[in-house]
Amino acid sequence: MTGERKGIAVAGNILTDDVKTVNDYPKQGMLANILSVSRCVGGCVPNTAIDIAKIDRSIPLCALGKIGDDEHGRYVISKLQKYGIDTGKIAVSAKSTTSFSDVMSLPTGERTFFHTRRANAEFSPDDIDLSSLSARMLHIGYILLLASFDNADFEYGAVMARFLHDVKEATDFVNATGVDALAVAIGTAHGAYKAKPRLDIERLKEIHAAIPTPLVLHGGSGLSDDDFRNTVREGISKVNIFTDLCIAGANAMKDAENAGADYLKTREMRVKYINAAVKQKIKLFGSIGKY
Repeated sequence: MTGERKGIAVAGNILTDDVKTVNDYPKQGMLANILSVSRCVGGCVPNTAIDIAKIDRSIPLCALGKIGDDEHGRYVISKLQKYGIDTGKIAVSAKSTTSFSDVMSLPTGERTFFHTRRANAEFSPDDIDLSSLSARMLHIGYILLLASFDNADFEYGAVMARFLHDVKEATDFVNATGVDALAVAIGTAHGAYKAKPRLDIERLKEIHAAIPTPLVLHGGSGLSDDDFRNTVREGISKVNIFTDLCIAGANAMKDAENAGADYLKTREMRVKYINAAVKQKIKLFGSIGKY
């Protein structure tokens, strides 16, 4: 692709969320009443692209992923196109249906997800043709829900790690795409860790020394304070900590329930707990007074 690059390409999982609001979450074998039913788009691609479009409709946006030839897939396409998002690079699976989640939501806002990967499990690095992209930035997520990216790789640990495995590939990737920021594979992953991650700080140092592009740390939630300090010192410019903030909100809801708080008080506590978590991370990252 030649010429000036513009906009953002968002690749990854695409699905619908079928939301059922229930009066209570029942014990196994028991019954709960469904109070309302609704549908919305879900996954990295629709959530990220639509949110960006809502902020600034002038930003060119392109969606990449895989759906089925079905009602769910057509629903997602229509929602993306409503916001002027290019859907031409979304592939249609010949054998799988569109991924979806059944979301059970309590009146308090607490949600439980039942998810099926389906077409998302087929989406792989081979579906991303870097040479055909005209965007300045490529964002890919959520890796843990993309089986082809999260599959084990004998040499690099995971397919996604191989996708961006060394300095040369990172450099070639930046030169080929002209991205504004690069999320590097140094041992982190989205979501909550089951075991302490081992970060490849040397790889981070080498990549940072080789390219001027700001580097992004995905899967920051659950890292130690020293991990954050080391990665920021060695070149990380942006850190993703969504799970940590979700945990802060969940802790607020637990404390609110124990205190017998009503809905408004529970909401107030969630905001307070999440704000405190954000402030703590801003201080830890050395970002106070910077923008």
